[in-house]
Amino acid sequence: MSSLEELDLSGNWINNMKGSNGLKHLKVLSLDDSSIDNSFLYNVGAMSSLRFLSLRKSGLNGSLPEQGWCELVNLQVLDLSENDINGMIPSCLKNLTSIQLLDLSYNQLSGNLDLSPLSHLTTLEELYLFHNRFEIPIPFVSFFNHSKLKVLVGPFMTPSHPNLHTAEIDISYNRFDGQVPTNIGLIFPNLKMLDLSSNLFGGQIPPALGDLHSLQILDLSNNSFSGHVPEHLAIGCSSLWSLALSNNNLSKQISPSLSNLTHLQYLYLDNNQFEGKLPNSLSTLRLNILDVSNNHLSGKLPSWMGNMSLLDAIIMFSNHFEGPIPIEFCKLDYLVLLDLSG
Repeated sequence: MSSLEELDLSGNWINNMKGSNGLKHLKVLSLDDSSIDNSFLYNVGAMSSLRFLSLRKSGLNGSLPEQGWCELVNLQVLDLSENDINGMIPSCLKNLTSIQLLDLSYNQLSGNLDLSPLSHLTTLEELYLFHNRFEIPIPFVSFFNHSKLKVLVGPFMTPSHPNLHTAEIDISYNRFDGQVPTNIGLIFPNLKMLDLSSNLFGGQIPPALGDLHSLQILDLSNNSFSGHVPEHLAIGCSSLWSLALSNNNLSKQISPSLSNLTHLQYLYLDNNQFEGKLPNSLSTLRLNILDVSNNHLSGKLPSWMGNMSLLDAIIMFSNHFEGPIPIEFCKLDYLVLLDLSG
């Protein structure tokens, strides 16, 4: 097996990897959903040709060693996600000078990322850090100087200079509070996906989000945003096809300006404090899913929804609608879910 180049042992119970030192030509190794111990990380350094190493959900625990795995200078993809790794990111990580994708998510890693070796990894294109215990707030200024970094999934603060390369930011499922930086549209002009969900952000949704003209996915759900949906967001983010504002404290009437989102397919406004009637202007949208449940909306069920021919889910329970279900709903050929319960 000394000439073996790819090996996938995912989903197995592996007591040890004795003999793996002879796999000098191995380029791809997957041990996902397996059971290995940390001694493997000391020995894997002998596989000097490795380009791809995936140890997702492999039973690793405790702190990462400073030896072995950090010797894989040709490694381009490293996935250590969904383990029980704790402690600080070891300084030897800076030796992985060819790394392009690094996934450390769903662990118990801690410490100050600003002092970590991650800033040395200038070949990084994708970095996943969410669901850890890093110190906050975390200034990610040094990471945004990485000219190749396109995807950053982890806590961040905006740098002082624009970054034209970052297309996706996901800092979901952390405990960040305060307000969203008002200069975010200027710093990330080419952003296509922004996920700030499941944090502790509050205050009003910043109108500056409307400066993200290339944005396609915006998820602000499960926070403490209040006030109304800014008109500038609806006008400026004309490329949006998914907007999730669920589980906040947004109030007043749903803005008619949302009709400017002509590419919108998924609209989630549930579990807020919206009141009044659904604006007629929404009838121009080509939605697949509309969720306005758990609000204070009132009036008759709008017959114009029957003209939204692409709808496959209408979720409007726990509001104050009245009257019969409009006959026009019968024209919704793709509808598979209609929930109007009290």
